[in-house]
Amino acid sequence: MSSKIGYSSGPFTVDEIGFIQIAPVKVLVAAAKGEIDLNRIVREELASRGLGLNGEWVGFEKARRTHLEAYLMTRPDGKKVRVTIPEDE
Repeated sequence: MSSKIGYSSGPFTVDEIGFIQIAPVKVLVAAAKGEIDLNRIVREELASRGLGLNGEWVGFEKARRTHLEAYLMTRPDGKKVRVTIPEDE
């Protein structure tokens, strides 16, 4: 029995993640090498849309805190750091 390999074997359809096919090669290569953090980019995008961790509307400020503070609290070595993002004026 052979196992299917590739992104289409995950929980998403090819149509749902097809956007990756139009990404520039240099972005794909940088992501593969770990030179850009796709998780951080996605968290920033969710925050900019005002969406929570499950894609629900939570508002821009709560989303910003949920995604960016949570992300900044974990250092690359895995240790937690206390971070507070100042309120917008």
